[in-house]
Amino acid sequence: MKLNYSYQEIATLFSETNDSESAVIQSVAYDSRTIINGENTLFFALKGVFRNGHDYIKDAHSKGVRHFVVSEKGSTNNLSDAKEIVVDDALLALEKLAHYHRNKFNIPVVAITGSNGKTTVKEWLAHLLSGKKKVARSPKSYNSILGVALSLLEITESTDVAIIEVGIGEKGIIVRKEKMIEPTNGILTSFGKAHSELFSSDDVRLEEKCNLFNNISSFFYPADLKKSLPKGKAVSVDDYSDLLEKFEINDNVSRQNVCLAIAMSKELGLSDEEIKNRIGDLSPLAMRLETFDGVNNNIILNDTYNLDVDSLRHSLTYQLSNYKDRKRMVVLGLHDKN
Repeated sequence: MKLNYSYQEIATLFSETNDSESAVIQSVAYDSRTIINGENTLFFALKGVFRNGHDYIKDAHSKGVRHFVVSEKGSTNNLSDAKEIVVDDALLALEKLAHYHRNKFNIPVVAITGSNGKTTVKEWLAHLLSGKKKVARSPKSYNSILGVALSLLEITESTDVAIIEVGIGEKGIIVRKEKMIEPTNGILTSFGKAHSELFSSDDVRLEEKCNLFNNISSFFYPADLKKSLPKGKAVSVDDYSDLLEKFEINDNVSRQNVCLAIAMSKELGLSDEEIKNRIGDLSPLAMRLETFDGVNNNIILNDTYNLDVDSLRHSLTYQLSNYKDRKRMVVLGLHDKN
């Protein structure tokens, strides 16, 4: 993250101020444990279910932070040279800063959501594009309100394309994220059972996901959804067979993911030749269908990245598609809710 905002500009964004502080803010932080050198850092004291960021202001200050966004007025009173911006909700303030920052740039911003495959499609799309374009993307699986805000703040003057991963959460959250991101392009990776308990029906849940794409001209979604989506363009696993000669992952879910990444790559200006030159480098993500050589000529498939019914089904399909001539064993860890 490399920001370049005056403290006064940010303070004015959140509230009226007469503060003439001349410091430049180059990064934001919300976890004092990750701070190495807090100079030019703006610390957001977020309140969560288990932790209150105000309890860590002193620690952040000891690491060089002098500028804070707080919802508890006077939190920095006993700290030398500290400045605080008082807001009603520090997370909403961070969200506002992220939206303000995003609107500084007139570039394609791709929003990716879905029950499964969001991180894989994001990383594969970023790899395909990075041969030609400077890409900013969500770190890891940052797809919450906090994660989306931090991801948007990764955009810089040199960025050609931003790729933002978006989780659905409870009803209304995805609309809030859409307003922060203002995507120009979109991908729906899949529609499984994740979060079904939060919605009255699958149709309502699908409509919620598609709210991410309300203000864009088109987005891509899997053809096996078997439902036509307004503004959407269906992508089949057979659409780009001529570009997949060097793609070595054989299961249909992976092929669907890569076809969605290809469709968006072409939408953003990549030629078939440019895609072919990079497609062979794609591989499963860390802890997402990783393979290792075991003893006695065994192959170990590690898919501990996520576990729900759709992910398990994908893993078993991948195992069967790629190792169908071998004996197969599954080891599952069960979570006891009691």
